[in-house]
Amino acid sequence: TIRVPGSKSIANRALICAALSEGRSTLKNLPAGDDTSAMLSGLHALGIEVTRSGSTATVSRKTALQSRVIHAELAGTTSRFLTALAATAESKISIDGHERLRQRPIGPLLNALRSLGAQIVDHDGGLPVSVHGPLRGGAVTIHFCAHDDRTRAARGSAHHLAGKPYFTALCEFDGFGHGTVRSVG
Repeated sequence: TIRVPGSKSIANRALICAALSEGRSTLKNLPAGDDTSAMLSGLHALGIEVTRSGSTATVSRKTALQSRVIHAELAGTTSRFLTALAATAESKISIDGHERLRQRPIGPLLNALRSLGAQIVDHDGGLPVSVHGPLRGGAVTIHFCAHDDRTRAARGSAHHLAGKPYFTALCEFDGFGHGTVRSVG
């Protein structure tokens, strides 16, 4: 059981971790809102058992991810994290969102996942995307802005990939909030 601070961003990270975990996970204090709802709906569409009662959700992954089209609504964090999760599947999964979300670039995440073996068809570096794994592993370099969810999404799949509860990252910053992460798992 994990008590999540009332942050949609942290809640979505915890939900992805629960989806990657074996067994049943219970998350408490999930915030209400479109981003959390979009993530719960996306996980459910992938075949992950999700139940929610108030601010508590239970997540249990019992089978392989199912081939589906996931609609992330307007939730950027949800679209990026579900794209990374989809790359761990052995079936084709498509992620899309509202027109405004389609305008947000996710090219660095897509390139990182491609370098790890994912087959991805995208629309000019953004949504809609079609993702097909599995990932083969290896080292990856991602150029990012500090506090960037694209980097966090790629790191999340690196955790799953390595089969370890950790990964090693070397970070270099340019002093203006931009940098590079090199993951060695």
